[in-house]
Amino acid sequence: MQVSSIVFVFCSLILMQLRSQCIVKGTVDLIREDHLQNWYCYTQNKLIKGGAQMPRQQFFSTLKYGALTQMDIQNPMSTVLYFKAYQTVLFLDNLLVQKAEALRLDELGYPQVELVCSSQLQGIWIYNQANAELLKLNKFGNCMVKTGNLAQYHRHYFEPLVMSEYNSFLYVLFKNLGIWVFDQFGALKQQISFPNVDYITIGAQDIISTTDTYQFRYVFTTAVLDSVSLPQKAQHLYIGPQHIFNIFKDSVCTYKR
Repeated sequence: MQVSSIVFVFCSLILMQLRSQCIVKGTVDLIREDHLQNWYCYTQNKLIKGGAQMPRQQFFSTLKYGALTQMDIQNPMSTVLYFKAYQTVLFLDNLLVQKAEALRLDELGYPQVELVCSSQLQGIWIYNQANAELLKLNKFGNCMVKTGNLAQYHRHYFEPLVMSEYNSFLYVLFKNLGIWVFDQFGALKQQISFPNVDYITIGAQDIISTTDTYQFRYVFTTAVLDSVSLPQKAQHLYIGPQHIFNIFKDSVCTYKR
């Protein structure tokens, strides 16, 4: 355990009490932040986008698509939404206006897609459970890259938890296997020990996440993963690139990291 992690947690508690700001009222299912400090909140069948740089909040109704499974906001100009029940991918612009026709992955021949995330040139990565492989599709749904069955690397049942592209590398967190890092051609470049979590925030220096009881930080330069217990007041956190979000039963409050 590093001293920096301990300092981070307790300084965060002080900031939470002194400078927190309530941004959403009501039950929140999912919240994320992009690198421009915009936040995205999914609640009651709608997506809300806000932030200090936005003059007013933007809204997008997801009612006709069912429950939102995944939201990727790595590119602030192109939000990717995935609705697993309907195997449907939507692309929204920076004002949450739908940019193109929805991609129906089952109609493209991929009926068992577990995860989706954005990629370069308006493409997407998908994890196809049927073949235990990752595929990169362009904006028209054409396959550009395949990893092949991941069993070539490890004889294990693959259960992906989180998937995100950052600086031209794809990071996939598999249950009990840690984070696997792939390049743009689908080649496995690195495996990182990391716990089972439901999100990862990737930055230039580290990967951060939390559970209800712990904060985790993997540092690229040292290849060290450290963790620290979270006090009760700091539980139910999402740590974004610029802010920390405290998720309560009826609201979300945020403060600067």
